[in-house]
Amino acid sequence: MIDFAKLSKRCNEEEFLTYVIQTTGCDLQKVDEGMEYEIKFMAKNEALSLQEINKDISNILERAGYFVNHIERETDYYVDFFCSLNDGFEYSVFIYESKVMMKIKKHNKVRYDNFTLCESQEIFEYEYTKILNTICRDDLIYMGTMRKHRVKDFILNKTNGIIYASAISKCMVLDKSQTQYELEYYGHYYGMGTNVNKDVVINELIRMAEVIVADSRGVYYPDNQTKLEFVQSNLLEINQTKKHTIIDNIKEKMRLEKEIFG
Repeated sequence: MIDFAKLSKRCNEEEFLTYVIQTTGCDLQKVDEGMEYEIKFMAKNEALSLQEINKDISNILERAGYFVNHIERETDYYVDFFCSLNDGFEYSVFIYESKVMMKIKKHNKVRYDNFTLCESQEIFEYEYTKILNTICRDDLIYMGTMRKHRVKDFILNKTNGIIYASAISKCMVLDKSQTQYELEYYGHYYGMGTNVNKDVVINELIRMAEVIVADSRGVYYPDNQTKLEFVQSNLLEINQTKKHTIIDNIKEKMRLEKEIFG
């Protein structure tokens, strides 16, 4: 059994995940690899800092019996968006943990009572040649760039071993901003408790969402706007000639990364 009193709430992401594996002997697995299950919220009081919102929601979930790993991992980076005219997928390129990577995503929004759950196809690409070959395709159009400032924690259900990524982000496009909280299924420790499947994951996400809305008395309320939709809604015109400049910038980031890390 996990000694939650012993588990430091301030350990980093890798230490936290590894400790649970070593303590329980359970492997970290994921339902439907390549799928994202997530619920989004907006905050009425955007004057609060990301750290304050993160702490507020973490406290709500702790009162509901969840364990919160307060890593408060903070990142700040730019995201370049591309969309395919053929397959309907969204391609976003950014630097994460000092490495250039690409997220390939196809959104699917499903309504459950008062909440919209994002059940989206999502895969990641880390190989530079594949990233460049993809964004240079003729069917991919440049959709815009945003800045994303994010603070992230992990939430653990002590009973069934499900891990959730809890993230509050402020995104900027020109002079427009979006402050949004996202609660996303991250994985689960197989054998720790209840058998976990898609229905278990979705039902618990909805229950957690209900707790957040009720406990905050509506300060946090359901939202369904994707990051790409936010970018699109705040750019009056997309200049496709800029695609080549964006690709050159990505190539330069890759070159610098290789120079620094080898």
